[in-house]
Amino acid sequence: MEVFISHANADRNIAENIKELVEKTGATAILSTYEINPTKTIIDKVKDAIRSCDLGIILWTQNSRGREWILQETGALAIVNKPLTVFVADDIGPMGGIVEDLQYIRLNDERAIEGYINWLQETIKNQKILNILLILLGAIALWWVFKK
Repeated sequence: MEVFISHANADRNIAENIKELVEKTGATAILSTYEINPTKTIIDKVKDAIRSCDLGIILWTQNSRGREWILQETGALAIVNKPLTVFVADDIGPMGGIVEDLQYIRLNDERAIEGYINWLQETIKNQKILNILLILLGAIALWWVFKK
């Protein structure tokens, strides 16, 4: 499970904390600023990360308000139907626009953040179980084909 975290550079410490929480669940957190590859532009790295991720987190703060990258990444995640969660700072209102119907988690709401992390852990566990079941079904199908 990969989680893309969109954030303003000024909020890197907050994004790092979210990344740490996400990775404790067993998921991989993607902060596009980490990926260094001189053969790709930043936009190519972001596009690849958005395509490959399973979920998106938008970090919405005073620092990210008005930043085109945040808005573009939010729109891109929404367009490719990635489930989104918006973590909102205390001193700013919800994003609005294309994601105005989303539920938001306030950065100071420990219970909501814990609920999100628990949900993520459960989702990963269920995905692992589903993968095991699919492998078993594939093995049974192969056994059935070669049995004849």
